[in-house]
Amino acid sequence: MLLATLAGALAGCGLPDGPSVPPPRPTAPSAAAGRFSFSGTKPEVEVFGYELHYRFSALGDETDLNLRNRAQLRARGFVRLAKESDRDAIDVTDRPLIKVPRDAPAAHDVTVDFAGISEGRDPHADLTGGSRIVLRRGVEGSDGHYEKFTCDRFQTEHADVAKAPALAGGCAGERFQLQLYVLSYSRDFDRREQFSEALYLGSINVEFP
Repeated sequence: MLLATLAGALAGCGLPDGPSVPPPRPTAPSAAAGRFSFSGTKPEVEVFGYELHYRFSALGDETDLNLRNRAQLRARGFVRLAKESDRDAIDVTDRPLIKVPRDAPAAHDVTVDFAGISEGRDPHADLTGGSRIVLRRGVEGSDGHYEKFTCDRFQTEHADVAKAPALAGGCAGERFQLQLYVLSYSRDFDRREQFSEALYLGSINVEFP
């Protein structure tokens, strides 16, 4: 069972990783539990899109809601989401997670749907005018694929459960919180990467049956 507990802060604070990269913008909360949404505008760059960082934490955890950049996200236990097609270590060419096509409208909306993960359904992201992206945890599995959001795949050493260690001890019947941040991403012809400031999208409660 999923319950929406926080729609998200209006914006991150402080200096962005890449000042020229327009940050994503918050949108009105979705009426459907388990979904996050934001909007953006594509600048004139070679590659543009979005990176999502998440972590599991205890219910009611209200810490780390105003982190500003990737370094702070990593330091506080947030992990980059992967997509179904990713293998092993993420290369620069695998970014961004959500790529805005060159022929897509400059203004667009993105929805990230976690509504079915407690029932074993894959979370996914949808971009206006783009293809659906099936999401995976940012944890490499033994087969070279990134792990799914299934109860039997959580382990103590996994970075995304560091703030919710009980998940690794058997998550059946347990309730946890999933928190999510987004950053805009751009890359030029010389493969130089830039990231915007981080935007906190909010949290949902996840109850594993």
